[in-house]
Amino acid sequence: MVVAVSTTSPPPAPHPPRRPTRWQDRPVEVVLSNKLVFHCNREDIIHHLPATRQDPFGRRLYPSAYLAPANRTPIAEEGLRHLFRSLELYRLQAYPVRLFDRAADLLDRGDDARKAYAEACRIFCGLCASLDKEWGLGCSDDLLGQFDEFLEVLMQGYDPAFNHPQVLVDVMNSYSQVFNPMNPRHVTALRTALRALPLYARSAMAASLWGRTATAPRTSSRAVFVRILRDMMGI
Repeated sequence: MVVAVSTTSPPPAPHPPRRPTRWQDRPVEVVLSNKLVFHCNREDIIHHLPATRQDPFGRRLYPSAYLAPANRTPIAEEGLRHLFRSLELYRLQAYPVRLFDRAADLLDRGDDARKAYAEACRIFCGLCASLDKEWGLGCSDDLLGQFDEFLEVLMQGYDPAFNHPQVLVDVMNSYSQVFNPMNPRHVTALRTALRALPLYARSAMAASLWGRTATAPRTSSRAVFVRILRDMMGI
C-alpha cells in the first residue's frame, strides 16, 4: 500500500540569537533643572558619582535631587553642566573627563584678566558644590585629583591688584566640600594653597570657616577641614 506524503516547505533557517535590548544598556538622559539634557554612560555616572550608587536611577537622572537644598544654587547648576558635558564628551568621543578645561581656557585666553579669574573661581566653586561629598553627588578619586591641581592654579594666578581676597575665601570654603582628610594628596594640596594665601586672606577665610562649622558635627568634612587648617595655621 502506497501512502501519499504531502510536500511541505522546509522549515525556515533559524535566526542567530539576538542579544536582548535592555534600557540599562542605553545612555542615561541627565536632566538639569534648567532643562538641559545630556546623554551619559550609566557606568561612568556610577563610577564617578558615589551618591548614585546608594540611590539607583532609571533611564533618566535628575542630579539636582541628590543635592541638599543648601547646595541647589545657580553656581552648583553651572557645575553640573560642566560635569555632565564632560561625561557626555567621554561617551561620544572618548575625550578625557576634564572638569576644568573651560576654566583653564578662560585663564589662558580671557580678554579681561579680572573677569576671567572670577569666572574660573566660580566654575571651581560650582563643581565643589555639586560634587560635595556629604551634601552632593560625591566624587571619585579620579576626579578629586583635578580639584587639587586646579586649586593650585587658582592660588598661583591670584593677583591682589585685580581680585578681591574674598574670591580666595570662597574658593577655600568650596574646597572644604570635596576635601578628603584621609587622602595625603589633599592634605598636601591644602598646605600648598594655604602658603600661597596672603595673610589677610587667611584671616578672612579662617573667620568664615569657623562661623560656618560652629554647629556642624565634629565628624563632618567641613569640621575636619577646619581642624586641619587650625593645626596648619597654629591656631
